[in-house]
Amino acid sequence: MWYLRGTSTIRRELAIRNRVKLTKTFVANVEPGDREVVWWDEAVPGLGLRVTPSGHRSYILKYRIGRGRAALARKPTLGSASDLTPDQAREIARDWKIRGKNGEDPARTQRAAGELPTVADLCSGFLAKHAVNKKTGAEDRRRIERHILGWARLGKVRVKDVNHDDMVKLHRSLGSTPYEANRTLALASKLFSLSMRHGWRADNPAAGVEKYHERPRERVLSDEEVGWFWEACTRVGYPYGSCGQLLLLTGQRLNEIARMEWAELEGDTLRLPAERSKNGRAHGVPLSSASMAVLSGVERNGSYVLTTNGRVPINGWTKGFGRIRAEMNALAGRELERWTPHDLRRTAATGIARLGIPIPVTEAVLNHVSGTTAGIVSVYQRHDYAAEKRRALEAWANMVTSIVSDEDPPVVRLVSNGA
Repeated sequence: MWYLRGTSTIRRELAIRNRVKLTKTFVANVEPGDREVVWWDEAVPGLGLRVTPSGHRSYILKYRIGRGRAALARKPTLGSASDLTPDQAREIARDWKIRGKNGEDPARTQRAAGELPTVADLCSGFLAKHAVNKKTGAEDRRRIERHILGWARLGKVRVKDVNHDDMVKLHRSLGSTPYEANRTLALASKLFSLSMRHGWRADNPAAGVEKYHERPRERVLSDEEVGWFWEACTRVGYPYGSCGQLLLLTGQRLNEIARMEWAELEGDTLRLPAERSKNGRAHGVPLSSASMAVLSGVERNGSYVLTTNGRVPINGWTKGFGRIRAEMNALAGRELERWTPHDLRRTAATGIARLGIPIPVTEAVLNHVSGTTAGIVSVYQRHDYAAEKRRALEAWANMVTSIVSDEDPPVVRLVSNGA
């Protein structure tokens, strides 16, 4: 797997080596010669593609254990070119070179590991070191715990024993929800890319799995469904029913409402910090009288507004919103088309548009960046639409109230910017 190289040997190889940009096309088409040839990568010094006379292709890496020319040199095989893409080989090579400079021999560590870690070990390390600082960390944890670790006892399988067919079957098991299936597959691919960097395996079993076609969702609740939804939320009660009503009234994203803290409430405004916003922009959400009425029924229990134990915000969306869907079906007397929390955001945006509110105001309400608010406009246009957002959300709340009570909504005068 690895062996010592003398300084003179390394110098001779440096003098005769071939430097190219290793690409998928080059790796697939390079012709074998009558002797072993190494093609060295231009991007990562020390990374090479070894081609034998028989045509076998594998990646090798030259690195030193420690710093300086006196440090011991190694040249292990990273893996077969049929298992690794050039980019994957580069990722492993960079990681191993850093570890080598710090005095570790990754190749020896890999050989001495014996029993390689399980998928559960891999997931645990990912969540602790990588997902913790991501905005999607909570979603990563949910998908790992619910789909990856729970599927066919995958968590107990050794990382090196997971194969491509396992990933195909995992993906297909979620076929009823193409979006969720594709996101879970992408997460699995990240996990196994990380395992390759650790030297736990030479390939990514999730690579090459054909993803499902995703059609953009267009689900918008009808007025009748809005009425059933509101009543269902009332029946389910706090915290999931309250969360559902606030999602509909504010048009904000699920985690922005579900993880809301009391400290973020300033009177009748929710102040979302940049780190809690999907686009990294701080966002003020005016709370309508209807939203304030929902919040007035919430007893303070810890730092989070919506919580079941006073320590962490609510989760368990499948069960919580499943109860709301069940109540809606009972009220409707039939099985309604499935909706998601994000469909409530789309319903709010559509309702606001029905009121004739300008698109820039609607996008300000949603904290959404598109062609109308990006580019030059985002640089020079600094109006925050605070007053317009408040009027828009109050008008939308009045519409929801009128739908629920079957009464005509009160008239709200919408003043355009600059009027």
